[in-house]
Amino acid sequence: MKVELFTSGRCPACKQAQQRLNQVLDELAQAGMPFQVQYRLVPKEIDRAVELGVKALPALAIDDRLVLTGLPDTATLHKLLKP
Repeated sequence: MKVELFTSGRCPACKQAQQRLNQVLDELAQAGMPFQVQYRLVPKEIDRAVELGVKALPALAIDDRLVLTGLPDTATLHKLLKP
């Protein structure tokens, strides 16, 4: 599963989103679920963000589809990342 998290360097919610995503990915990896994770910093990765329709940060894309904007809770991340 391909996971992309779009963040900004100065955004407190983005930092929290990255921490929560890492926590959930670690938990799921222990269960044997493989992930390809890319952390995309905006504006450096603005072209990819525009391609997926990102209009707010943080934003999460799974398998080339934007699935969430805003600060996710861990339960939501678990739900989105389980096959």
